[in-house]
Amino acid sequence: SKTVSLGYVAGSSDSALQAEGVHIPLPLNAMVYFDDFSNKKMDMVNFAEARRKYTPATMLEPEALAWAPDGSKLFAALQINSAILTVDVATATAERLTPLGLQDWGASGGTQGLDTVRDNACQLKHVPEFSTLRSPSAIEAFEIDGETYLMTASGGSDLEYGEVETAKKFKKLLVDVPGGRPEFHPNFQELTAPGGGADFSKITTAVRNFGGTSMRLSIGSTAVDYSNPQEPVWKRAVGSGSRSVSIYRASDLSLVWDSGSLLEQEGCKAFPWAHNGEQDDDYALMYGVAYSHASAGGKKDIAEKNTLSPPALDGDACHDRGDGKPGPCPLGKTVDERSWKDGPGIQQGLAVGVACGRMVAVAVTRANSLAFGFDVTDPTQPAFLFVHHLSPASKDKSPGVAFKEQTLGDIGVESVSILDKHQSPSGAAAVMFAGAHSGSLSLYELLLTNGSRCALPAPPPPTSPPTETPPPPPAPVEWCRAPLVQLAESELTARLVNTLFEALGLGDVSVHGAVSVPLDGAWLGPVTIEVSEPRLENLDQLSELKLLAADCAEPTTLRSTIGLGSAEKPLRISFVARVQLGCFSNGDRFGGKGCEWHEYNVTLSLAAVRLQLDLDVELLQPFPRPEAANASLACAALPLSAARLLPSTRLEIADWSDALLELEVHARGQPLPATVPTGWVYWLGGAPL
Repeated sequence: SKTVSLGYVAGSSDSALQAEGVHIPLPLNAMVYFDDFSNKKMDMVNFAEARRKYTPATMLEPEALAWAPDGSKLFAALQINSAILTVDVATATAERLTPLGLQDWGASGGTQGLDTVRDNACQLKHVPEFSTLRSPSAIEAFEIDGETYLMTASGGSDLEYGEVETAKKFKKLLVDVPGGRPEFHPNFQELTAPGGGADFSKITTAVRNFGGTSMRLSIGSTAVDYSNPQEPVWKRAVGSGSRSVSIYRASDLSLVWDSGSLLEQEGCKAFPWAHNGEQDDDYALMYGVAYSHASAGGKKDIAEKNTLSPPALDGDACHDRGDGKPGPCPLGKTVDERSWKDGPGIQQGLAVGVACGRMVAVAVTRANSLAFGFDVTDPTQPAFLFVHHLSPASKDKSPGVAFKEQTLGDIGVESVSILDKHQSPSGAAAVMFAGAHSGSLSLYELLLTNGSRCALPAPPPPTSPPTETPPPPPAPVEWCRAPLVQLAESELTARLVNTLFEALGLGDVSVHGAVSVPLDGAWLGPVTIEVSEPRLENLDQLSELKLLAADCAEPTTLRSTIGLGSAEKPLRISFVARVQLGCFSNGDRFGGKGCEWHEYNVTLSLAAVRLQLDLDVELLQPFPRPEAANASLACAALPLSAARLLPSTRLEIADWSDALLELEVHARGQPLPATVPTGWVYWLGGAPL
């Protein structure tokens, strides 16, 4: 193993890092200020040992790592420093430290603004003279056309060094004085305004933006100049985290794309009840597992979320935690809770990988469990794909309640993996989420806009002989509707008539049967029957037939199990039958007669018969695609008039169990029906009715 020293890129003093734009959360001179000059903290902290051992490198904190696709570089995201460190792997050398700069939230900052107002609503506004650090909490590397790119997620973060927090609530930093000039809070009374204490313009603007609120602002090197620790200069209002995902070109760390306000905009549009809300371990139930394993401070935080009112605790509970009892608020009751902090709260949940033939990125907000999908195949112009909530139950139920009901889903997601179809356990491209607070793993498949899966091809058919009981065919996808009444004169009608006759054993070709039909105790001998002039009546009952497509993407095989005929309007099949009876091979004749042909008009009436119709078609024109980008192919109508039936089309009798059948036979030239032996019915149907 090798150790990478950060001393080379950090230098020997804070001033060089600060000049380059690297954020230092607690510079050496800030420690001097709190130790020696802060009226509030000087008796509460002691940084003497830290100051003695201090080097700028001790203030650099790698948060996440990403390897270049070729393995030659290692990139470290320094969240608290708003920078990226590039390491040469072969030499284990830190090559450069690149500051990522600030996100300007003013009108000229290239965004639609952000929400910094706790009003239980989505209101994104530009905030003049306010910027946030591009604090990269997660980092991923990917390659497009031989060029390496880095994608980062920017979530807010601040540190605590004993009694010193590196971000403070605005109302504990600056105070609005009615009719007068704003002042620094007594906790920071030593701070001064820029310009030798004379320029209060930025301070006045900051008070107008955030006065009296708990908006958290940095007191690190980007916001405060500690060059003179006796009188630090407050330079500007700086928040932590740009509430966005960004893409950089790895070769020079230039910014090529940033999502700006998109996460707040799209998240609020789809799930307004989760906007800048939060569900974390503080929202656990009292005396549960999380409470039992929490520190003393953690137990106090959980108790506050379970308590309705002071004075013992700062009550922050809801009257209904999701089961009618008071307790921790559901996510839907925490709208805007984090608007004063880091908004959506995106942190470690970021993944980039190949799926469905595209380079796809998925980012997850840890606080309110929103997953955002992007197509980053063109890194300079990514396409927004989707936003999905990983814990819908959290809208109305606190985590403990939803967990007991086994509906929680994933909250506090800190790890995401994109799996292509070869890696996915389902055989289709998917995303896996790990919920740190929910203790859960979930797998979601990625679907194309037409609803189809990015799956492995079906395995080839087995070469071994088929088993006695072959596996059932795959379940069809969706209904494709086809009104057959429009095809009454088409090839389909003739095919339907023929296949129905064939199913009944009455094809339009000669049918030779060597059966004996008993008549008054005598034997007729062999029987030969020829059927012609078939006709089918009451076909209009098929006009509402729905056909089930095995694959609506290629709808060439359709199936339907249909009921035909009713007692009031049975399906009638008429034909002419020529019958030859009693013509034995030895020349004997039945009753001294026989070997003669007799013609009959036959009408077969069917009611309550279930038939299975299988259509194999060849499409004569392209299958029409749905207009909506997210519509399922199965929702489109299949125009059978633009299809040609293949000879393999077939119709089988699916169920005779409730069938009603009447057979009427008229000898040609005679007005009355002829007597029909009962046994004929068995032969005509091919099976007992």
